[in-house]
Amino acid sequence: MTGVKTSILFINNSDKPMQNRLENEAYWKSDIVNAAEKIVFVYNRAVIKKYVKPINWHRQLRGRRADWTRDAFEAYSNVGKYVRALSLQEYEDGYRELGLSDKDAMKKFPSTGYYGIRYVLREIANDKSQISICGFSFEGWAKHSWSEERHWLEKQKNAYNFKIWP
Repeated sequence: MTGVKTSILFINNSDKPMQNRLENEAYWKSDIVNAAEKIVFVYNRAVIKKYVKPINWHRQLRGRRADWTRDAFEAYSNVGKYVRALSLQEYEDGYRELGLSDKDAMKKFPSTGYYGIRYVLREIANDKSQISICGFSFEGWAKHSWSEERHWLEKQKNAYNFKIWP
């Protein structure tokens, strides 16, 4: 989609995905990072502590860790980005809005894309907004709540004006 800018980039700031970004110099020079006006981390430290499974000691010895928030905040700030993290309440509200319960915690995780879409619909959208959702395929990591997210997004079509592009 030409002519579309990245206003807000939602990022998974925990575990291996964030570690990979931090170690990839090309990522920090990429168009998507350069174009983003704001970075939003899906997890704050309280969310990571409560919902993200701790890394075992063997993996920790090889440099793995669950919480990359401090390093990621510094890295994005160093390239001139405004950075914030969803609060524990925002994370849990999104979790429950999908119909997930506390017994699902650490078994099913809403995707970063879901939280990004939810944020835009709740915080930015209005009756004049034209929203395009691009590349959200409802597939990927097996522990994401794909069926709940698909059902939730279909329900949102009644309240918001948006188009889903494959």
